Amino acid sequence: MTRRSLLLSCLLLAAVSLAGSKSTNVTEATLWFEQFSGEHRILLNKVVEASWASNTDINQENEKAELAARLQLSQFMLSKRQEMDKLFDWAHLGNERLKRMFTKAADIGTSIVTDEAKQTRFGQLRSDMIRIQSTATVEHPDTGEPIPLSRVVSLMASPDVSEAVKKALWSRWRDASGRPVKQMYEEYVDLANEMIKEAGYANFAKYWQSWYEPKEGQDFEQVMAELFNGLLPLYKELHGYVRHALMQKYPASIFRRPVTFPDTFSDTCGADAGTIWSRLRNRFPMSRRSTSPK
Repeated sequence: MTRRSLLLSCLLLAAVSLAGSKSTNVTEATLWFEQFSGEHRILLNKVVEASWASNTDINQENEKAELAARLQLSQFMLSKRQEMDKLFDWAHLGNERLKRMFTKAADIGTSIVTDEAKQTRFGQLRSDMIRIQSTATVEHPDTGEPIPLSRVVSLMASPDVSEAVKKALWSRWRDASGRPVKQMYEEYVDLANEMIKEAGYANFAKYWQSWYEPKEGQDFEQVMAELFNGLLPLYKELHGYVRHALMQKYPASIFRRPVTFPDTFSDTCGADAGTIWSRLRNRFPMSRRSTSPK
């Protein structure tokens, strides 16, 4: 906390104490928010810089620095949330734009959790999953050369690499990175759901949905379903065109029959456009194809 922000907080606290109630003064609230916003930008920039360093030069020191920066930002958000609740009756400010800014600032997500051990574990899981995906290598089935992710993707997309090699690479990549990450991801989701409940959300998915600011009474899932149904005819045409073009080049035996549609367009690229691992991507028996009814 800077000297200026400390002085401002002390003055506002003194004013609240003398008044005996929380402030709805727009000028005071504006000054406080400008100070908060400036400090937030500085800490957020530290997180971005630490994250960039960690992702471009993966080592234990950079990983710890990123975790520390994220934890510092989380603690700052919690502290400021408590401060704004103590100083202002911000839900009744006379300026709608300012009231919206306070409303967004008050929604601090998992930062609401005061348990530092949980915050640290949550950040560590995220870092571990990224590190495994970024540093895992697989052995080339023909040469024995260790292949990192970037080259695996290039080889999978290359028309000069045989179907057998592509399948072997995908299977080995799944074993080297996907399987270790799966258990971590399950813990990450469970912890995220547990932590976000303290912020008033049923689960982490509901928190994500809130970022789109659905209108009061609006069914977010219904809105997404309508958008999906509107795009589906165009998607089918594009999928059919790409599939037809690929079938002119690759043997028909490697394509799914009957035709099924992946859950996302990126899955289409992964399943058909060059990677050709459709058999390996078949879902487990009795499992749902999608997270939605469609």
